[in-house]
Formats: sequence, C-alpha cells, structure tokens
Amino acid sequence: MRLSQFGHTKQNIADQTYGRVHYLCRARLNDGHIVWTGRFDDPLEYELFCSAIVRHAVCGHIMPHDVARFPIIPWGRWLDEISPTYEFVTIQTFNTTPGGGTWTVPAGVTTVNYLVVAGGGGGGRGSAGGGGAGGFLTSSLGTTPGASLTLTVGTGGAGSTNSANKGVSGVNSVFSSVTSTGGGGGGSGGNIAGSSGGSGGGSSAAGGANTPGGTGTGGQGNNGGAGNSPGTQTEGGGGGGATAAGQTSSSGTGGNGGAGTASSISGSSVTYSGGGGGGGPTAGTGGSGGGGAGSTGNANATAGTANTGGGGGGSRDVGGAGGNGGNGGDGVVILSYTAAITRSFGFIIG
Repeated sequence: MRLSQFGHTKQNIADQTYGRVHYLCRARLNDGHIVWTGRFDDPLEYELFCSAIVRHAVCGHIMPHDVARFPIIPWGRWLDEISPTYEFVTIQTFNTTPGGGTWTVPAGVTTVNYLVVAGGGGGGRGSAGGGGAGGFLTSSLGTTPGASLTLTVGTGGAGSTNSANKGVSGVNSVFSSVTSTGGGGGGSGGNIAGSSGGSGGGSSAAGGANTPGGTGTGGQGNNGGAGNSPGTQTEGGGGGGATAAGQTSSSGTGGNGGAGTASSISGSSVTYSGGGGGGGPTAGTGGSGGGGAGSTGNANATAGTANTGGGGGGSRDVGGAGGNGGNGGDGVVILSYTAAITRSFGFIIG
C-alpha cells in the first residue's frame, strides 16, 4: 500500500505555490465518535505515522519500532474491539494567491471544505470610520479530481492618508465558484459615507453628519456603524464584522468594530473578519477577528491583522495635523479534504 493512497503528497509546508500544508488524522469508531485527533505540521512525521498505520493494517499487529507512534485514547488502552477507522485529512492554507491563480484537485478528492475570507477595508482619516471586514464564507464544494480551480487571496485595502479620500475597500477572495467580497473602506472627514462591501465601512462624523455606514453583503458580513457628532465631539462609526454590525459612535467615543466569526477548519479555532474601530477622542476597539483599533489625537490607526480579513481602524486626525487610517488585513483561503479512509485491525497498547 503506497502512501499516495492516503492522499499524502510531499510538499514543503512553506511553499506558497501549494499553500502552507499540514495534516490531521482522526480515529473514528463505528458509532461515529472521534476518539483521537492528531495534527502534523511536519510532512516527515506525517509520513512516518502513515507508514506505521500501513504496516499495522498489513501485519495485523504493531511493529515494535512503531509503538511510540500510535495514539492512546484518554481513558486508557486501545482495545481489540475498538478497531477505529483512520481518516486522513489534508489542510492547505493560502495566505497569498498561488502561482497561476489556480489549485488542482488531488486524485480521489470529490469534496473540499473551504473557508474563503476577503481582504478587509482600510480605515478612513479625520473623525473617521473603521474599515469593514472582508466577506466570510465557509462550506463544502463538490469537486472533480484533476480539475483546475480558480484560487485568489484578496489583499487588504489601504488606509486613508488624506481626509478627502475614504479608506480603500479590500479585494475579493475567490475559490472556484465561491467569491467573498472585499470589506468596505471607512468614511473620512471630507468623504463621509463608509463604503459597502463584504462588511460595510463605518461612516465619518465630520460636519455634524449622522450618515449610515456602508452596507454588508448578505451571508458574508454586516453593515458599518454611523458616525455621530454631538456638539464639538467628532468620532467615526465602527466597521462591520462577519457576526455583528459596526457600532454607531457615541459622544466622545468611536464605534467599536463588529465581531468576526470563528472557524476550526485549520485544526484549531481562529476568528476572522472583524471590523475596524472608529476614530475619536476615545477610539473604538477593533472587532474580534483581526479588526484594527481606531486612533485618538493625531496618531495613526491600527491595521487589520494579516490573513484574517480584519478591517483597519479609523483615525481622528485633529485639525489635519496627522493620523492615517489603518490598512485592512489581507484575506485567506483554507481548504480541507479527506483523500482516503482506512480501517485498522484492532490492537492493544500497554
């Protein structure tokens, strides 16, 4: 039995042509319960583990030099009657667009689970709104082995460096027929309204406006918050996030960015697509999922976290003396697929 039958392909985990690769193995019982999950970031360790499974399946018992490579369930010893099915899962993370902008479906793979997060919007400048989060889409897709599928990772939009311009909206991320929309840029002092996008950018409060934030895309994100300017205070609304809308700013405080959404497709829970906070005398916080915080005074706002699709924070920029909007965070595409399943014979470790 060759390792290729387990869906294993030797790839450098840092090779951006194929995406950063790691592997999961799950031991599942006949009743569907998963009793063990292992993660392998080193392809060599994964290959050695697969080899041990193959030798056990062929020989019917564990080879002495393989004992240390087999898992032990939390409550004790493996028993003969357990006889788990081992599911081998490959996970590929694309932080940038691969060469050629495509991904080839491996042999034997007919279903791919995906997470597609677009680039976050840049924050505005001058009583400014936070950038909206990049669109968040996750599900599964039927595939044909050998097919070449489009794969693009959207970059984050630039934060505004001039109050006459909004923050730049993020770039879409694409996997095959699935497109996540870039987050909307935050509104600025001279260009008030936040842009629409995967999640909408927050609006600026300049000029006493109470302009609604940009509109989010259904199923991907939420609206940005409005900027509010009571009296002499000016503060921007928060950018929308995948789970929640950006907050409308209140007296003296920029709106907080909307919360993002958690995904465990990578093998651990990570939150993506948080909105950027609005600028103000008290800055709004970035939403969970990589949203950048707004700024106060003449400081630059915080950028969205890379490869989360978080929106950039909006700046306050008192009197035009300085303080740029934060850049939006780049998006990410993560693919997970099970290439093969093998059942071991029962065994005991003790």
